[in-house]
Amino acid sequence: MISQRAKDGEMTRSEPWCKLRHFLGRWLSYRKAALGIVAVSKRWPELFLDFEVTMVPSGSRLPNPILRSDLTSSIIMQHIVAQDKSQDLQLLQEAEDLKKMEIDDIIRASQISRNFRPLLHAEVLVYEHILKSGQTAVECYWNRWNYIGSSKPTCRLCHYYFQALQGDKPGVRSTHNNLYRNWRLPECHEDESLGLARDELLSKLAKRLRTDVVETLKEKKIRRKARDSNTYSSFPDILRMNDNSSVSIDSPNQESTASTDKQDESVVQLEGATGAMNLGDSYK
Repeated sequence: MISQRAKDGEMTRSEPWCKLRHFLGRWLSYRKAALGIVAVSKRWPELFLDFEVTMVPSGSRLPNPILRSDLTSSIIMQHIVAQDKSQDLQLLQEAEDLKKMEIDDIIRASQISRNFRPLLHAEVLVYEHILKSGQTAVECYWNRWNYIGSSKPTCRLCHYYFQALQGDKPGVRSTHNNLYRNWRLPECHEDESLGLARDELLSKLAKRLRTDVVETLKEKKIRRKARDSNTYSSFPDILRMNDNSSVSIDSPNQESTASTDKQDESVVQLEGATGAMNLGDSYK
């Protein structure tokens, strides 16, 4: 009944039911997560022996990065067109239309906001800790499964960040594509010996975002998820009992399919569903 009411054609009537369905799904996901921990403890009991929990302090927040007081959507679009050497002048007209949506007011609000102080998101914070401790090699992960788990899917910038990394980069959860302004790079990328310099990373991320802006203006739609949490517990695909898998879950000495060169492949191989552990169905 809840799912049916959530599909009601009228937004004002269906929205409360959508929220109820989501919250019930989240509630159920906690139970599934607990069952998952029990299942894993039986399959790999050594994971629960003599383990150590490391508390990683939150990274420092940066000051407001917007220094220009005259920044507008038109100026931003002019920079995008210039950087990408685009001849599509229609984009500049699209930017003018943004003013009707009060985009410039949002930009001005960010300029003066005391809360606009970029910080490290959880996945990036964990990876920064691993970088600083010199444990980025696949061999440093248990069973060679280089994967950083999190309670929620990754945001768009975290997704782009891990895609831009080189070498033995870890797999992370798939993205919900939501974009948050309060995001920053880890400071350890100042050391160029780590593979990719900070400026190069910023350039790669900026290019992806410029492409997103252009696509959004042209297609008139945004890739995002209404809620940044899932209504199911996510397990690495490696936990699945699949006879056709290229990796044996009972053989910790074999190389995990998680340690691939391509981030997208790693995500596909590692991002799994709870059904593999026979925990029952969840609310979607």
